[in-house]
Amino acid sequence: MTALLETRGLTVTYGGINANDDVTISVEPGTIVGLIGANGAGKTTFIDAITGFARVSSGRVTFAGEDVTGLQPHPRSRRGLVRTFQSLELFEDLTVWDNLLVACDTTRWWTLLPDLLRRSQGDKVASQARWALATAGIEHLADRLPQELSHGQRKLVGVARALAARPQLLLLDEPAAGLDAVESAELSTRLRGLVEEGVTMFLIDHDMGLMMTVCDYVYVLDFGRIIAHGTPAEVRNDPRVIAAYLGSSHGPTEGEA
Repeated sequence: MTALLETRGLTVTYGGINANDDVTISVEPGTIVGLIGANGAGKTTFIDAITGFARVSSGRVTFAGEDVTGLQPHPRSRRGLVRTFQSLELFEDLTVWDNLLVACDTTRWWTLLPDLLRRSQGDKVASQARWALATAGIEHLADRLPQELSHGQRKLVGVARALAARPQLLLLDEPAAGLDAVESAELSTRLRGLVEEGVTMFLIDHDMGLMMTVCDYVYVLDFGRIIAHGTPAEVRNDPRVIAAYLGSSHGPTEGEA
């Protein structure tokens, strides 16, 4: 099967420091692929590079068989490469429904906004928004304003807004950040449901429980480099991953005092 997203030797350099160093990954259609790593490992920089928000120093990004390395973010999103951000940039004065409508047309939302507020959107736009609401399980929040929602609900609105653009690949940047255990479990269920709707995902997060539950394949980033990859079970038991997260020694060994 041909990969939907590939990076080959991707390197991003800031001030002589490689934030990403020779990173190679592959995301197959119909899967959830995860990227884990400690704070400062370079995870968000990597998503920025994939989506055009960070300049690639060397290497390439291929999406749906096309080299998109030199493209700006907007052309990439038009091709179906859509992302969320750690900080939820919702339109606070628009309802959840209108937030989704704005996202339904990625090429000219600024010209549609007045019409959207007058509820004069076309059938296609409304259909996309309804699908995104239903897929994220938040139909009951359609008429609410973002400030009326819990943090977990706002996260789901962010996911739904990205879905409204009907992406081929959805990149989620720390979607579980700030969620409690119940909200994280709900998010996991929703994400697996997206795969059944034909959405492929690339996910980065600190929530190991979420990542090991929801992902089909996991890459581990440490100081900008991939140190391990495999199924969740393989990654969980990899000595390099254990050392990176817990330290190479868990206590005094024989002969130490």
